[in-house]
Amino acid sequence: MTFAEERARLAIEAAELGVYELDIQTDTILTTPRFDTIFGFSHPVSHQEYVAAIAAEDQPIRNFATAEALLTGHLVYEVRVIHKDGARHWVKITGRLFYDDTQKPAKILGVAQDTTEQNAFADELAKQVADKTRDLMRSNQELQHINAELQQYVQVSSHDLQEPLRKIRIYTEMIMKHDYDKLSESSRTHFSKINAAAERLSNSMRDLLSFNSVNKDEQYADVDLNEVVRMAENDLELIVAQKSAVIRYGSLPVIRAIPVQMHQLVYNLLNNALKFARANVPPVIEINVNSLSAQIAHQYHHLDGSRKYVEIVVKDNGIGFDQQNAEKIFNMFQRLHDRRVYNGTGIGLALCKKVVLNHSGKLWASSAPGKGASFHIILPSN
Repeated sequence: MTFAEERARLAIEAAELGVYELDIQTDTILTTPRFDTIFGFSHPVSHQEYVAAIAAEDQPIRNFATAEALLTGHLVYEVRVIHKDGARHWVKITGRLFYDDTQKPAKILGVAQDTTEQNAFADELAKQVADKTRDLMRSNQELQHINAELQQYVQVSSHDLQEPLRKIRIYTEMIMKHDYDKLSESSRTHFSKINAAAERLSNSMRDLLSFNSVNKDEQYADVDLNEVVRMAENDLELIVAQKSAVIRYGSLPVIRAIPVQMHQLVYNLLNNALKFARANVPPVIEINVNSLSAQIAHQYHHLDGSRKYVEIVVKDNGIGFDQQNAEKIFNMFQRLHDRRVYNGTGIGLALCKKVVLNHSGKLWASSAPGKGASFHIILPSN
């Protein structure tokens, strides 16, 4: 026995393979002891007996594979073999067809491998994956149900709380207006704080309702960003006038988006820039738009490289923030500055992020303390 033959023999034994040689013309078969064991026999038997050991429902698999081998020269199939004790074993057959001098099929030389354990492992793995998938689907359904109930609760609670808040503000304002002179200095301070607290709570409820109402199911339309900015400017005209703010922008594009959500996005970004202006420095806000090629857009995480995108940059000259907090500012109720100096609910930028994600876009910020902030928004333009 040559070295190559010995190496092949050792490999076959290590893999627990059974070897066989089938003479097609005489229908006789030579097998190794391991092949016999795989088929459930303690000694060699006829070719027909080996074939008969294959489960009836798997016989068509064997017949088709054999017919294919006569055309391709290669034999591969996997079937269940029934042992005398009734046990079923998965067996994989691999072989090669050899021809005689007249190019007629003469022999098949092949190996058999018991794959019962591998198949059992694969079945168990598939079962576990299926179970986990069902559990995840069930959990997802439960979360969707909880989320729907929570949204409904937030909406109802917010509306219910608005009315008593409105009355608190009305009555405190009436007292401040008609009985202010009769109050002590401490009472005046207390009433002012009550009114301010009620105002903050009312704003929080309003912003929470806005955040809760943002979803992907609203209708898309052609949205003129120039008009959106003009509407946001109009809504913010009082604070713009108070701070002598300047909002600069050139010709902005028309994009496919949800109109109401685009207004929420622009309004909150402008309001944020006005809110965090530097003391005694008139706010200057610049809005610029850049077109992005499909190749550049594809570089950004989760963006579809086959679509066209625009990048909107809202830049201000305000107080800025440390870049290490760039992700944190988009979290709900996250505040980096003292509420007493910079009022707000901590929902505005979280709402902006939700709107951008609803439109399959991307939002991030860059800044440095005292250097202003730039908010980059990438949105599909079509």
